[in-house]
Amino acid sequence: MPLIEGFRVRNYRALRDVTLGKLFSNQQRTILTPFTVVIGKNGVGKSTLFDAFGFVADCLTFDVETACDLKQRGGFERLRSLGTDAPIRFEIYYREAPGERPISYELSIALDRSGRPFVESEVLRQRRKGQKQGYPFPFLRLDHGSGTVWAGEDAVEVEGRIEDGTRQSVELTDLRQLGVATLGTLKEHPRIKRFRDFLKGWYLSYFHPDAARALPSAGPQKHLNEHGDNIGNVVQFMQREHKERFESILKRIAAKIPGVSGINTHITEDKRVLLRFNDGAFKDPFFAQQMSDGTLKIFTYLLLLEDPEPPPCSGWRLRSLKPGTSAIGRPCWKPIRTPGGKCRQAICKTVFAALGNSLPMRCVLKKAGWPLPGQVKHEWAEGVDFTKNSPSPPPTRHVPGSCR
Repeated sequence: MPLIEGFRVRNYRALRDVTLGKLFSNQQRTILTPFTVVIGKNGVGKSTLFDAFGFVADCLTFDVETACDLKQRGGFERLRSLGTDAPIRFEIYYREAPGERPISYELSIALDRSGRPFVESEVLRQRRKGQKQGYPFPFLRLDHGSGTVWAGEDAVEVEGRIEDGTRQSVELTDLRQLGVATLGTLKEHPRIKRFRDFLKGWYLSYFHPDAARALPSAGPQKHLNEHGDNIGNVVQFMQREHKERFESILKRIAAKIPGVSGINTHITEDKRVLLRFNDGAFKDPFFAQQMSDGTLKIFTYLLLLEDPEPPPCSGWRLRSLKPGTSAIGRPCWKPIRTPGGKCRQAICKTVFAALGNSLPMRCVLKKAGWPLPGQVKHEWAEGVDFTKNSPSPPPTRHVPGSCR
């Protein structure tokens, strides 16, 4: 399963130039792990970083202009960092599988003469077949909707020469649509198709407990939506399609939630499937609608980890999970791998630095507002400017940059 090894965002709201993990232009940094947590104080840009992931996915699903207006983003001018006229830029460095050549995707979004956002440029790069190190070469290069693409699995641009006769000229008619969205539907571009599918599969959680307490109409649904208001439908799907596995999942989840001795389901007369939580201190079980916000969040996160067909990358907010919460700790690390052994990726954010004590992963610290526990393995996010009101990090850890 593909893994994001690095991500860079420039001129996106407060993120003037921030890098997480490894990029083709900076091979000295450590790659993002399958379970990565972004730690920082309120207001330092953790939510903005997560929305940057969601924005790229929305650009693919819709178009760049629509993505600028979705989720109360307020349009391109409100998204672009203050004090700059430069385009909003993203860079994704990912690997389709261990041992495969990594692929780098660069996206630039600017305003056209009419003041509407459009795709200024797109580049996909990969090393040549058999090349273990060195600079990757483009196999897609678009500027203002026009450019070149190299078909097949291996061909790339090499010093202006044509490899294998696979070079094709491209001219798009809609400059607000991503080139990878269009070319990824064509059979002759399998690498672009896989990257397109990878972006489409991202899951970013905007989970809210009140939404999860709603009683949806009966009907199975395969995956949780971003707000979690279809959790009953997902439970119905899991019970129908993976009954024995789902019972085992409920037992494992119950063992990880403090105070919960068991979880089972109840089918109503109108065929809805409701969750019941057994608390050892009470004789009668509680329905999900009666459970606390924290319990519902923990259950949802663990259910995501146990998904038989997980998304390639998911992002969660661990805002309500405090230090000492064992449910999202070492017991959850093992389920990061699917039954078939494929590795999925989760990127989370929290304000609790001590939460990292129980997590065997690299914590990427967005901004230092308090000392990190000594046993937390971490690195500073590159490109963060610490304000006068925040303590400065150790000079050996901090890479200067700007963030407004």
